[in-house]
Amino acid sequence: MSRPDQLALSEQLSPSARAARSASSPGQEAPSGRPERLPRATLDEWVRLAQGGDRGAFADLVQAVAPILMRFFGLQGARPEEAEEAVQETLVRLYTGLASYGGRSDFRTYALGVARNVHLEGLRQRQASEVQDSDSITNREPLGALLQEEQHREVREALARLPLRMREALQYRFVEGMTCVEIAEALDTTLAAVSPLIYRAKRALRDELRGATEAPK
Repeated sequence: MSRPDQLALSEQLSPSARAARSASSPGQEAPSGRPERLPRATLDEWVRLAQGGDRGAFADLVQAVAPILMRFFGLQGARPEEAEEAVQETLVRLYTGLASYGGRSDFRTYALGVARNVHLEGLRQRQASEVQDSDSITNREPLGALLQEEQHREVREALARLPLRMREALQYRFVEGMTCVEIAEALDTTLAAVSPLIYRAKRALRDELRGATEAPK
């Protein structure tokens, strides 16, 4: 990517630019409180235009997926500033790899797959430097910006103790409202494996919460 393109993309992806677009957009939340999901056809059209060089269409894609990505990285235990940095990296990869997106899956599912790779790479880097910086993981606030209220502290901590795949399954189903088909695509697994995974994740979360409640104070 050329330097001018990098600068233009950086401006598009900046928190202030995204906030400005968000403020000028129609309601982003469904009556149930769950974030509104745009029709896939709308996303597909934006992708088609963005692949043809329409930067406004890519800005629309950023606006659609950035909140999903922030919630994803929050669920992995990132602080808000860490989540923002990871979202930026994910969006850059989405932009530079846009031509290779073939539309087989929903663009949101595709974006979550890229985010998962960013997260796993970050984990490997942190583990490699753990000896030099042992506080980089242990002092992190679980779930970051996703759940801010103090009454959710035990839920945040319990979620952070679950395996990555279980955290992802719970996020995709109960935060993003994804279907089992979409979850199977995002996790690169079979449709038949999704429901048992969600069941095990819910049971594991219950067990973690029960253990935290029964532990001596």
